[in-house]
Amino acid sequence: MISSNVVEMLDKLSLDHPAVGSQLEEIKNNYKESMWHIITDQLYNLTCDAEFDQGADLLTFFNDFVIKLDTKINELKYIRIAVNCSRQFQNIEEAITFLSGLEEKVKDSIGAQLFLKVSIAEKRLALGQYNECFDLLEEVEGQLKAQNDIDQIVYSELYKTLALYYRRKEKYTEFYQNGLQFLAYTPAEELTEQEKHEWCINMGKAILLGKDIYNIAELLEKDILKSLINTDYEWLYDILKALNTANIDEFEECLRKYEDKINSSEELVKNQNQLEQKIKILAFLDLIFHREKGDRNLGFELIADITRLRIEDVELLVMKSMSLGLVRGTIDQVDQIIRVSWVKPRMLPRDKIKIMSEKLAKWDVQIKHTLELLTQGSE
Repeated sequence: MISSNVVEMLDKLSLDHPAVGSQLEEIKNNYKESMWHIITDQLYNLTCDAEFDQGADLLTFFNDFVIKLDTKINELKYIRIAVNCSRQFQNIEEAITFLSGLEEKVKDSIGAQLFLKVSIAEKRLALGQYNECFDLLEEVEGQLKAQNDIDQIVYSELYKTLALYYRRKEKYTEFYQNGLQFLAYTPAEELTEQEKHEWCINMGKAILLGKDIYNIAELLEKDILKSLINTDYEWLYDILKALNTANIDEFEECLRKYEDKINSSEELVKNQNQLEQKIKILAFLDLIFHREKGDRNLGFELIADITRLRIEDVELLVMKSMSLGLVRGTIDQVDQIIRVSWVKPRMLPRDKIKIMSEKLAKWDVQIKHTLELLTQGSE
């Protein structure tokens, strides 16, 4: 049933907020025609509008209009609209109470329920209630494993909130891993330029600060990282690119170039030795990558030359690489040889993919040659 009060409210909002007047007029017309699916998207877009958010009373708008549509519109979108409106609570505990009160309304939609729990977890994170936040996120993550066909926005919101949680806890590796998942589930066009910028800065710093982050290419291959170019953080983009080359000379030159920027970050200064170790480990991994699979017995002297280490420090670097799960093998202290049996798979930058392609082509030739010899031998 169409309510005249709702129509009057929408007319008044159109007059009070001319910037979104056309949107409100369309919502009113679709409301009169009971076009619930179209209204759902329009309401979500309207509550995302920054100008409308600042000027309108979204909570009254929700309680006087949106809540009356709870049985007519998509449950997940309904909750997303509610979460948008909950931003206007000055008291976060009140926002949590408001959102918790909607659980019964979406009891038949697992996706909406999970999104609601993640949104409440994000509010608890803002209050510093870390245990309550993490318990909710862990619960949602467990439930998602048992589900199929859940909208990717639920995964996006989960990994975003997990990443923010780990960032608060200064667990850089976990922040980076969940941040990558968030970006994988979130279309770039759905992020504002400011959001792209902030995620790139924080994830870029996590690479430099995380003790066991070596899959750098996963971030570098994402177009949003280019949002750092021509900004005050272009230095971070350049350092990450240099780190990813595994070229120690290029990396150290980059550090010298941006010494002032690095020294302005207390975290980076404190972790300078760790960063130096990281480029050496990457250089060691790059050395292995360039070797044929059957030629991975590496002498201490060769490793020392590539990594700019003293020979007596090579064994420690290799043991560190093994403890991080990056390589497996044996160390022959007598002959001073490292026998590498396995290297952890990781995403390769484009130049390394070209090398891999050349290796595969060479391997293909060798296979064909072997088959020819076998054929000739059987004749």
